[in-house]
Amino acid sequence: MEHSKNICGLFVAHGNSCTKIYASGGQNVHDRVPALDCDHEEADTRLLHANHAMSSGYKTIIVDSPDIDVAVLLCSHAATLQANLIFRTGIKSKIRYVNITRISEQFRDDFCSALVGAHAITGCDSVSSYTDH
Repeated sequence: MEHSKNICGLFVAHGNSCTKIYASGGQNVHDRVPALDCDHEEADTRLLHANHAMSSGYKTIIVDSPDIDVAVLLCSHAATLQANLIFRTGIKSKIRYVNITRISEQFRDDFCSALVGAHAITGCDSVSSYTDH
């Protein structure tokens, strides 16, 4: 069920599945979203969820992850995701909300796009650091 205005929902990726949780008629509803099922372990490969939420009419998308790779990817795609992107990160009493849209608006699109490559070379999850290259 897709909505176009005054919508609030939570998409939860768990295992290989994705579930949308929302209120309807005073009831909490949960629907599986087969289009977002994914067998990728890494959160950064699940950014399809943000695109799906945007195309479903959501105006603000909060992505929750402790992984800086996710924030870099969000920033690099902020221009194409026409929604207010918020990155929630941290643990317990150190939770932070970072407005990715506002950050990406401070830079040109080509700079934000280049962040992915720079991050991959200098220290993404699979590269420990840039040395002697």
